Amino acid sequence: MIATGIILVSGGVGTAATISNHQEQVKTAKSALYQQIDDLSDFKSSEFLPLTYTKIIDAQVEKYEKKHDNLKKYSDIEQIKSETKRVKKESDKAKALIAKNKSNQTLLESSIATAEAYFNDKNISSENKEKLSKLLIVFRKNIDDKTFEKLKEQNNSLKTASEQIKVQIDQTGAEGVRKSQATLEVQKNVQELLKSSYTSETDKQLLNTGLDNLAAAKTESSANSAVATLKETITATQKRNKPAEDKAKAEAEKKAAEAAKAAAEKAEVERKAAEKAEADRKAAEAAQATQAETANVNNTAASKWAIEDGYTWHTRKGHSTVIPPGGSLPPGYHWQVP
Repeated sequence: MIATGIILVSGGVGTAATISNHQEQVKTAKSALYQQIDDLSDFKSSEFLPLTYTKIIDAQVEKYEKKHDNLKKYSDIEQIKSETKRVKKESDKAKALIAKNKSNQTLLESSIATAEAYFNDKNISSENKEKLSKLLIVFRKNIDDKTFEKLKEQNNSLKTASEQIKVQIDQTGAEGVRKSQATLEVQKNVQELLKSSYTSETDKQLLNTGLDNLAAAKTESSANSAVATLKETITATQKRNKPAEDKAKAEAEKKAAEAAKAAAEKAEVERKAAEKAEADRKAAEAAQATQAETANVNNTAASKWAIEDGYTWHTRKGHSTVIPPGGSLPPGYHWQVP
């Protein structure tokens, strides 16, 4: 009994504390639940949720608000937490759906922008332009109407169509470049023939007429026809000009060969003349050296006087020397015969 009384007393004190603690827990739990309900309610204003789903959110919010108001007892705390988890689960579903719809719309908008660029390309065919136009109208409407469940599928369809159209545009563009290059080549050939002195006046008239027809062509077919006609005129003119061109070429080559031969002969004569002049110069220098050497040696049978430059026979004393036969004149001296 004593033990029991102690337990009761102790229990009484514990019960008051427990009640207070439970009240705080209930308050906190209900606050968390209501915050989750508010978060779920906020999602219905998203532009990336369809109307049908916002109605579901409204119903869910209303249901959880009623439960929130009814859950007041201390024993309801676990139920409050359980409801909080359920609301969060609904919020997470809404959040994921918004992210998915936003991503699909972004992808489709990007594909539409790409398709619009192809739609305005000058090389797109009329059939593909019409096909793309119909797709763009439908897909833009579904974005405006927030028909999100179709956007991913439509994005894939538009990407596939755009890729196919891009191939056609590239092929058409490449063909256009080739035709343009062919046209420019034809025009270049015509201008060369018009400048040629071998082209007759009749052929020049035909070539000019061909150029006029090409410039006046309004359709691809008429342009191709004008190019084909010009090519035929060019070929015929080149064929008529060839004999005269070949003759002129042969004469030019002959003159060039003759000029080259004359230049070679002239160069050979000039080379030999230069070699002779050089040989003559060297011979003259050698002769001068020999003569100078001979004049510098006493080649007499007797001795000779050598007098220092600046002195004479009469002032030679101390400034002269006698050179025996075969001896050389010292530098700064001159021969003097007494």
